[in-house]
Amino acid sequence: MDKNHLAIYIILFFANISKTTKAFFAYEENPEQGKVACPAIKDIYPCTCKYDLEEDVLDLDCSNITNEEDLFRIFYNEFHYTTFRRFEIYNNINLTRIPEGVFDKVTFEEIHIIASSITTLEPKAFINSASTLNILNLNTNSISYFPFEILGFYESLEELILYNNFISKIPTIRIPLLRILILDSNAISEIAYGFHFPHTY
Repeated sequence: MDKNHLAIYIILFFANISKTTKAFFAYEENPEQGKVACPAIKDIYPCTCKYDLEEDVLDLDCSNITNEEDLFRIFYNEFHYTTFRRFEIYNNINLTRIPEGVFDKVTFEEIHIIASSITTLEPKAFINSASTLNILNLNTNSISYFPFEILGFYESLEELILYNNFISKIPTIRIPLLRILILDSNAISEIAYGFHFPHTY
């Protein structure tokens, strides 16, 4: 390979890296009004934000937070863009409670808090996403009580994944669009009469 071809190859290689990086880690100091852009790194640390260029959506990963104060500090900020596709926490042994009020300024389509140490999920913790949330996945935690009664407000919820927890009772509820419910590997001893999922299969 001669020097000219090598130079062209190097330029194309780094151009492709630049495109990939831009696709998944978009951040702008002063984004245009209405433009999808990740929050400032300093505002969400130790969470990370990824921008999916093809879908034009944002995902947040907060697996490295140390406590609920971290969550309040991060989500107290005024983000330029407040609509996120996915919120994730994986393999976190520090956070034990998801409190109400922490996510009141943002919305999510999917929430995945998996293989962690959550024992308490306050009933209105995700209420600001009641009209947008499609998937709620809390598998492999230590939840003994889940606020099923609040799920009637989640008009877009289609998948509820709660396996491998310590849930013992399921009350009488109705979840409008739910089609997937996974509750195996819990401690279920009571299912209330009238527990109804009109779109479950």
